[in-house]
Amino acid sequence: MRKQLVRSARYVVVAAMVAIATAPSTADATLGAPSITGAAPAAFTPLTPCRLVDTRTDPVQRVDEGTIRLQVTGACDIPATASAVAITVVATATTQEGFVAAYPSSAARPLASVLNYSAGDTRANGTILALSPAGQIDLHTSTVAALVIDTTGYFSPTPDGAATAGRFVPLPPTRLVDTRVGGGAGKLEAGSPFVVSSPGNVPADAIAVAVNLTAVEPERSGYLSVSAAGLPAGDTSVLNFPAAGQPRAATTIVPVDARGFAVLAQARTHLLVDISGYFTGPSAASGTDGLLVAISPTRLLDTRTSGAPIYAQGGIELATPTDAAVVVLNVTMIPTGPGWLAAVPAGTIAGTPAVSATNAGQANRPVANMAVSPTSGRGVEVYSAVQSQVVVDLNAYFTGTPMTATIAPRGNTKPVMPAVGGCLSGPAPRDSTGRWFLQTVNTWSKIGYYPGTGPSGPVVVVGDSLTWQSIIPAMNTLIDRGYGPICLDGVISRSTLSGSASITSARSGIERIKASHPFWRMPAVRWVVAMGTNDIAVTNTNVAATRQRIDGIVAAIGSGDHLIGWINLRTRRGAPWTAREDVFNQQIAATPGVYTIDWASLVAPSPASYVWQADLIHLTVLGQQARSDLTATQLDQH
Repeated sequence: MRKQLVRSARYVVVAAMVAIATAPSTADATLGAPSITGAAPAAFTPLTPCRLVDTRTDPVQRVDEGTIRLQVTGACDIPATASAVAITVVATATTQEGFVAAYPSSAARPLASVLNYSAGDTRANGTILALSPAGQIDLHTSTVAALVIDTTGYFSPTPDGAATAGRFVPLPPTRLVDTRVGGGAGKLEAGSPFVVSSPGNVPADAIAVAVNLTAVEPERSGYLSVSAAGLPAGDTSVLNFPAAGQPRAATTIVPVDARGFAVLAQARTHLLVDISGYFTGPSAASGTDGLLVAISPTRLLDTRTSGAPIYAQGGIELATPTDAAVVVLNVTMIPTGPGWLAAVPAGTIAGTPAVSATNAGQANRPVANMAVSPTSGRGVEVYSAVQSQVVVDLNAYFTGTPMTATIAPRGNTKPVMPAVGGCLSGPAPRDSTGRWFLQTVNTWSKIGYYPGTGPSGPVVVVGDSLTWQSIIPAMNTLIDRGYGPICLDGVISRSTLSGSASITSARSGIERIKASHPFWRMPAVRWVVAMGTNDIAVTNTNVAATRQRIDGIVAAIGSGDHLIGWINLRTRRGAPWTAREDVFNQQIAATPGVYTIDWASLVAPSPASYVWQADLIHLTVLGQQARSDLTATQLDQH
């Protein structure tokens, strides 16, 4: 998933509950290959998703106070010959921050972790894990938590080192489903299976696919189950999500049939599905490429101990085994704000990666996910859209020939922050608090600029007279909520696309801000649009005219590069304005890459004298603060 974009902030090292190891220096943004001894190459066999253990109800074998031992072979039809297993690890009933480590019971507990959780959280992550010679794994929790372990298949060594079925074939990362946009199906209904068809480059007899599933905007807490399209999903889970929380993602291996696979949601939610490869079926030619080599989890990178984070839009290359065409990683990011991280073949992508491996919704909160990434001769590149501390563990790899690297390393350079002056168009005094600068451009226009950095990241707000009049409470609220740098641009009588020398359009304001300093063009910057009240005098209830104006603003900002919030419309003018506002609001809600800051719903029950001035358009001091608080809260939640 990539559309849930990012915010960045001050350059701090975050101490978080992720297992820590000493990592090599990352000064040259490239790390050396690990020394790895793995199991014999193995082919995959899918299973009907099956629960291995639920520690809340099942008896468990305890190794010590925080560690359980699980007999995998012999359970869920997994044979004694299995050398590795594809599992989902769920931590629930948590009381404080912690992590889960999973490893073969024959090995010492590694420094690597598979899952991070917070107090009161239910969190899931997929992984591929080597088994001990006795067919067992150990699971360790750093703090009190219940564990639920489900499986979708296992790997067994091939008799002659080759196989037809069960070999992994990587595909270019491709989005198969986004129920939010275009011809999307809308939210999945709770309890109703949603079939994801296999794309044309997956053979009809493929036995499984590797996919990343993301739940977006769930209406209550719940989980996703998967199965081959023709089979019931059962009671297992691959992804757990909270009510009205940040998007949750998990990578998993899903059995498929000729129709594809089914996803069953236990609560209404949007769904995103990205595919990264498939496992061959019986009609495939025999070969040695794509067989799994399972290892004891091995740490490749920990930026917290190596001197520098991955900066926004930076990358670090990690060398991988020379016979690895695809690596199975556990990637943990501890971001300075909401953002995402990608793992891609090193030296093959010059720009921004199209699909992410891990998505984070909150600053300083560790988030882990399994990444199945092809390699190049230089290994894999870990790219972060927002400044993050990053931990990368190698769990397994698939055999084959790596891709050829053709592009120089991206590098990992600390971005230059805007100097004092920032997004201002001229000299400006500090406001009464002394924290920020307030420029009165002319009678119609004000610009506010806060040069500081904050843990919640940089924000730009572009608006009309409602922003102009509330620039002081809006700026102070955003600063107090931890945002920064901040640019607020408000113009009286402003519309989206047309303007004059004195009353600039929102589009020209956006273009001016982006031209004022390269910083504002970074994906880490989050944009808020507070426009439309003047536009509806022209667009009336015309959907096409409304769409043209909204799309023009989104194009000027770049919805593929930035996370955009739009404050919808509501005044107390009555007919015909209410109908016009409703049409504009409906089109905001239907815009891909844009989330609604729902001012209309907030003020619907409010007395006019509380929120609005006498013209029933502009806001009282209380209304200005309510709008500022709503904007900051919605930024926090996205």
